Amino acid sequence: MAFTTGYFLIVTKSADFDSKKPLRLVPFKEYWCIEDKNWGVGDIFVCEREDAARRLFDFKKICSRKYGHETSMRFARTLTRAGAAKKGFAGEGEIIEYFRPTREEAEQYAKEDREMEFTLAREDLARYREMIDTAHRRFPKIDQSAIPAPWPDDPTREVIHVDHYVCGLARCGAISEAEMVEFRKSLKTGYSDHRFTALADEIVMVPND
Repeated sequence: MAFTTGYFLIVTKSADFDSKKPLRLVPFKEYWCIEDKNWGVGDIFVCEREDAARRLFDFKKICSRKYGHETSMRFARTLTRAGAAKKGFAGEGEIIEYFRPTREEAEQYAKEDREMEFTLAREDLARYREMIDTAHRRFPKIDQSAIPAPWPDDPTREVIHVDHYVCGLARCGAISEAEMVEFRKSLKTGYSDHRFTALADEIVMVPND
């Protein structure tokens, strides 16, 4: 029987991937996960359109920039999407694109990623500091001695500290819920809202007279 239906597969594998192990193919809502016991070591996406697959492939390459990771785009003829995923799991299908960085490339990617991480952190730090200044201008009697000091050599670490401080200001009432919602939307580093966790700084509200 000739298969007339074709699917484009995006198959990613992590550095921990070992095809000699008894791996499992576990279906999820929109993709299949390749698991080593209960640990994910890869995933497979099945696309009907080549243009959609190529867009996904470009994105998944960004996720495979570490040494030992790989991403492939394949074409397989099967009757079902599940059948296509199984072919990808078995390493079958026509390879259209393949990406696996060398050690030198992975090191360069890591350097570029770190530089971008620092750039985004510095941009967010300006937003955090502005929010802190606004809250303290609004309630000038709140103790300011615990405002986190700058970490010029590691802006990502500084972001963590000012994030906890801003959450403490919000928890004590110096920053409104609406302000926090809009503030979170503006961030590029994607830190979680720790207002209701032990990570938020304990700040005592001192209202204006």
